[in-house]
Formats: sequence, structure tokens, C-alpha cells
Amino acid sequence: MTNAEKIAVVNGWQNDPGVHPLTCGHNAAHRPLVARTEDGKVILACPDCAYTQTHIPDVVFAHAPLPRDPAELANAARDLKAQFDDAHKKGMAALKDGDYKALGEAIERERTITEEQATLIPPPDATKQPAKK
Repeated sequence: MTNAEKIAVVNGWQNDPGVHPLTCGHNAAHRPLVARTEDGKVILACPDCAYTQTHIPDVVFAHAPLPRDPAELANAARDLKAQFDDAHKKGMAALKDGDYKALGEAIERERTITEEQATLIPPPDATKQPAKK
């Protein structure tokens, strides 16, 4: 999922009257958080103070509709695989060089990408019982 797509999903969540918007961690009376990019990542920022949040809850992305075009879904999956491969390559180079800070960053990026991959097709609702035959 591109940053623009992530921002669109967050905006959809924030404007959906059926869900509680994401709010400021300093003062819940502030206006809802706004999604923006910072250092190449999507973050949430309070428009009323300096509060920022780097984590966007998984439920926000699970709430998003699936892409209707299978080609769009395939492109998103290929993009995430390329990002994962790049992070893995950087991690292996960092390990070889003994750069453990860069290794940790690469591992964290791999984890983030894996979480993003899981949002492409949400798992089936575990609370639903299989139909009886």
C-alpha cells in the first residue's frame, strides 16, 4: 500500500461517522488526528498541538475496502515484496558489516512490511462458524 493509499484509508476512517476517530494522545478534546508523511512514512499528527503518533492501528486498514481490481491487488503485493526484499538485502549487508543499528532498522522495516502485506487480504472472521452441510 502506498503512502497516498494509506493516507486515503486513514482519511476514510477519520470521516466515517460509524467509527470513533483517532484522537490526540495529549488531549482527546482536540480535533481528530491528521495523516501525513514524515521521513517517508505515514504518521498521525494532531492539528491542535505537537502530538504525533507513528503507529496506525491495524483496525483502520482492516476497515478499508479491498481493491476491486485484481491487478491493483497484484501490483500492491509485488510492491510490498520488492520493499521487503530491499529491506532484507540492507539487513544482510548490515549484519555482514557488523552495523547492528542498521540491522535493527532493517528488521523493523521487514516487520512493518509484513504487517502491511496482511492488510491486503484480511483474514476470515474467526468468530464465524463454518456452514454445516
